[in-house]
Amino acid sequence: MKLIDIINELKSLAEDGAYTRGKIDWWLIKEEERYKYLCKCINILKAEFPTVVVEEHKSIKKNIEFISLYDKLCEVSEKHRGTVNSHKLINLDKIINEINY
Repeated sequence: MKLIDIINELKSLAEDGAYTRGKIDWWLIKEEERYKYLCKCINILKAEFPTVVVEEHKSIKKNIEFISLYDKLCEVSEKHRGTVNSHKLINLDKIINEINY
């Protein structure tokens, strides 16, 4: 799946441009295997090619963007995990707009 499709799927979960923590958590669970796989692949590339900045390679950049998005959404989810109202709407525009998709 292309990064643009992943972003569009995430955006489709929004209610008036904002997300509940439950929907963020659902997306994180849904994309967890992809995240783990990409992290593993990038770590292997870094180990195999220690003198190359693999994050700068053209074919890897979108995967790095996905990992960054996933990490940021994890942080948001953790930050809001302790709140009493799990249906509070969270604006993710800044995070999504930082991703180069």
